[in-house]
Parts: sequence; structure tokens; C-alpha cells
Amino acid sequence: MYNLKIIKCGNRVEIYKYNNISVRAKGTEEEFYRFIEPGFKEEQIKIDDIEVKKDTKLENRLNNLNRTRNKIIRLIKCNDDMNTFITLTFAKEKDYKESKKCLKGLFDRLRRDYKGLKYLWVLEYGDKNNRLHYHLLANIDIPIILSSSKERKSKEHKQLEKEFSKKYWKYGFVDIRALNQEGNTNIALYVSTYIVKSLEDRDLEGYRVFGYSNKTLNKPIIETSLDKRPLDEILKQFKGYKVSYSNNYSIGYIKDGEERKGNVTYFDMVQLIT
Repeated sequence: MYNLKIIKCGNRVEIYKYNNISVRAKGTEEEFYRFIEPGFKEEQIKIDDIEVKKDTKLENRLNNLNRTRNKIIRLIKCNDDMNTFITLTFAKEKDYKESKKCLKGLFDRLRRDYKGLKYLWVLEYGDKNNRLHYHLLANIDIPIILSSSKERKSKEHKQLEKEFSKKYWKYGFVDIRALNQEGNTNIALYVSTYIVKSLEDRDLEGYRVFGYSNKTLNKPIIETSLDKRPLDEILKQFKGYKVSYSNNYSIGYIKDGEERKGNVTYFDMVQLIT
């Protein structure tokens, strides 16, 4: 059992301090909050905002999407060399299983040409035609200066996409962006937004909505402990960090047939540049 969880992701540290946890035998009808890990304040999902509160399946879906989104953010924060953002579409509509075969083929071909390839992919359904496509973040070097998303693509940019599509993605069209060239300072938030944007109203049970190169990506370091120190003492060990977001929220869950509830104090901190 622990009451403190610290997650380290590159220059980012998250602290979860669990307080006043009470345990009670299962059987009463008292409602509990579902535990949703806070990510960035702008995209926080709250169960209280769901109109149909009794729809457990919907609650679980939003809960899982939010957890997945936080996991994506942490993985990207641990791998700041992934700056190339590629959108992969299909000329002919494909179902989920067919699309995954195409995606696997893409990674097989990329690995042959790029040693130490890092990647993270996210599934999305389009707003207009509701068709499945993928977004990919990778550490693939771009040899030219690409046009920004706010301007028309140059001939060199179009040629690069044409060559990539011909060699790696024959199933449809590609859009390639160098996020670092565009001055995007929050790539993790940019990419993770897609995970909630088009999937919150879909029943995707059995679907993998994101994936990554497990062998090459750096992973978050998660430390848990039973710590009796007051919170201000714990924070002192992170003097070189600035708090970018903090929150205090209620939790409730069932474990070993018992209902447990309490509250969590959360800090999201970024290391100061010296």
C-alpha cells in the first residue's frame, strides 16, 4: 500500500499525494467519484459533466480515454526527439483490422531504413467523413525546411510527401509536419488531443486506439511509497521545479471487495532551465 506516487517524465514531474483514505465493506448504495488522473487543465474530463451518469459504459470509456491520454503525454515528454508528425489516410475506406495490417507494414519498412526508430501512433475518425486514419509522431529526421501548417506547401514539401507515400504508405495520402520547425512548444498536448477529440462518443471495446515502439521509447519512471512526511517537506526535494498546475480532488474505488474513498493532492511540475 502507498500514499505517494511520483511520476518522472523527462523534465516533468507529477506528484500524487493520497490523503484521508477510508475503507468500508461493500454493500451500501453511496456513490463514489471515479478516479480520473488529471492531465492538463484545458482538457480535463470530469465525470460530473456527463449527463447520463448511470451509463457505466460511457463513464468507463471516458475514464479510459483520459488515462490513455495521460499515458501518451508522459511517453512524449520522455522522448523529446520525436518531432515529425505524420497523418496517414486511406484512399479506400478500410475497417479497423485492415488498417492495422497497413500500419504494421509501414513500421516494418521504416525500421529497415531508420535504426533506433521511435514512434507513437494515435487512431482518429474524421469529423467530415467519419473515416478512420492515423496520426504518427516519430524521430524521423526531415532533411528540408517544411512549409508551416498556415501556408501552402512548397514543391519540395509536396515532393517529400510523395516520395514517403510511394515508399512507405501506398494506401492513401500522407501529410508530414515538423513540429519543432513550427515552434510547437507543447507537442505532447498537441498529439494527445486527438485521443479524446473523435473517440469519446465511440464504443471501441477491443480496439487499440494508440501504440508505440516499446523497445526504443524511454518510459516514465514511477515511484510509489508510504510517506508520512507533510506535503511541503516532499515538495522541498524538487526545488529546481516550477508548479505548472495543481489540483485537489476526491476519489473512490473498489478493491478486494471493499469501497475506499479519500482525496488526492496533485502537482504537475516542470524543471527550470538554468
